[in-house]
Amino acid sequence: MGQELRFLVKGPSGRASAGRVRTWIAFIGEISFCHSFLSSLPHCEYRRSVIMARTVRVRMELCDESFAHSGPKRGNVMKSPTVRHRRLGRELRRFREQTGLSPEAAAHQLGWSRSKLNRVENARLLLSAEDIGNACDLYGVDSTGKAGLIQLGRDAGKRGWWTAYSDVFTGSYIALETEATAIRKWEPILVPGLLQNEDYAREIISAARPELTAAELDRHVDARMARKINLIGSRAPKLHALVDETVLHRPVGEPGVMARQLDDILQAAAWPNVTMQVLPMKAGAHGGVEGGFSVLSFGDEDPDVGYAEGPAGDVYVEATDQVRRLKLTFGRLAGACLSPEESAALVAAVRSEHVP
Repeated sequence: MGQELRFLVKGPSGRASAGRVRTWIAFIGEISFCHSFLSSLPHCEYRRSVIMARTVRVRMELCDESFAHSGPKRGNVMKSPTVRHRRLGRELRRFREQTGLSPEAAAHQLGWSRSKLNRVENARLLLSAEDIGNACDLYGVDSTGKAGLIQLGRDAGKRGWWTAYSDVFTGSYIALETEATAIRKWEPILVPGLLQNEDYAREIISAARPELTAAELDRHVDARMARKINLIGSRAPKLHALVDETVLHRPVGEPGVMARQLDDILQAAAWPNVTMQVLPMKAGAHGGVEGGFSVLSFGDEDPDVGYAEGPAGDVYVEATDQVRRLKLTFGRLAGACLSPEESAALVAAVRSEHVP
């Protein structure tokens, strides 16, 4: 666990930010901290007197003072619906359709506008427990199902850690990524965000967003580093990352930045929940030439979601046939990649190109 934590919290030149350590400690719901590890971190506020118990249990809402609130007010439009919120909307639509009610008829009987019903079923509006209960009564949902949907609505309204970075994360992707059980990622240009270290991320973000002030850049880097806490812990998703070989060769930042980044990739690739493969340049034309994408899986209860990011905005793929196409493309790419063992050997070999 110490190695995983070091990968997550170390900053430029391997130094840890006290603020970042404080944030990550709050993000972890259950994790055993090694006293010697924390004591060894330079500039770290969390010294001997801080960690006395084996396990730290901290609610994510308390990682920032703004999380003291229970969550978004009911009736507010949600910019980043969670998986639970999407499930609630999907279930309410399913029960409405089972009754044979049209959207117009259901909205009329509930005293809602047609627009409100549409936003509810598409997870763009968070309902109160009373509204959920009224919808369940109209749709003939039994008491057990009604109680379950009301609780689902309460869970959907809980604020995640990413809301503290609402100025950075403007879409739904981070909320979905945090709740995913498996993440497939094809990246032809950059090191995947979940595997980037701070130095590399700073160079990439500053190149893509030169208009950011120093404070804004720090904020974006902190937000990206905070995402990486998702890779450890008892609920860590399985990450399968495919990277084009050119990503490894491309120099980023000052001499040494890319060498440290490749070291971190090798470290993360050794974790049991991370699989990393490299698509060699000799593979030639391949199915991923149209650009990078992700496929997020959430278990049996929720459908997979595809995602692609570009300069014109984010694209979420939810249609079953389109998601299936992305998964087939990912499978073909994985088949054309080097094995995880061969990929690790190539990363280690390329690292020597970046040693100052």
